[in-house]
Amino acid sequence: MINPSRNSLKIVAVVLGILIAGAQFVLFSVWLSRQADDEAKNTSAWALGSSELQLGQAIAVLQDLAAQGVDSCRPGHVDAMRQAALRTGPVKQIVLLGSNDEVLCTDPGASVVRHEVLTSMTVAGSDIVLDVIRLADRSDRFLRLRRPSQPNAANLGRPSLAALVPATLLLPQDLRQGGQPGQARMTMADGTPVGDSGATPDAAARDTRFLHTMPSKQYPLVISVSMPRTGSIANDHRVQFWRLPTFGDSVFDPST
Repeated sequence: MINPSRNSLKIVAVVLGILIAGAQFVLFSVWLSRQADDEAKNTSAWALGSSELQLGQAIAVLQDLAAQGVDSCRPGHVDAMRQAALRTGPVKQIVLLGSNDEVLCTDPGASVVRHEVLTSMTVAGSDIVLDVIRLADRSDRFLRLRRPSQPNAANLGRPSLAALVPATLLLPQDLRQGGQPGQARMTMADGTPVGDSGATPDAAARDTRFLHTMPSKQYPLVISVSMPRTGSIANDHRVQFWRLPTFGDSVFDPST
């Protein structure tokens, strides 16, 4: 004979198990979402830190050349620019600019082309100006770090040193999570695009991605990293098939 009270206890146990499992699932999903969002945040912090380090190296080279008195196209000065570009990884080219922003000379072997300036912003606390430029013979963009001559009567009309850093060099080139491509984008503080890497996200799928934007405290730059949710820890197949134990679970032996 079936004992009603015993059946009631079983039903209560099942209901409690379902409620506890649901609470566990909700809490675990929230934790996973935070972990996945942290992936985008950490990647943007890493990309920004790497960019700041490389720009700092380029600025140090300009300051060193200025300290040496490099301010002309004389052979000794041109050779100093060449040596500086060779020993500084992020710098593609060092040029001497005239008062009208024309390229006067650069290191031997490098082509002299017109620089189309898209925007310019000063670097706070320094004498460096950061330009976004596009070379006349190519479509990709460069960051040009420029050290103008001091604005006084003695320096009036004197050339200024500048270092060219490819925008793509400052961004991670293989941005993936779980086999799915992400995207890193750099812009100036005024919104002017500098460069991007990775796959361009579909605007219609914005809700399926984690996005984190981080401005630089040293330079007028902003890094944004977009990571697909399908490639994040929250959707890792190892997590999807993992389940917390709940009340009412029984051990199932396929051999029986």
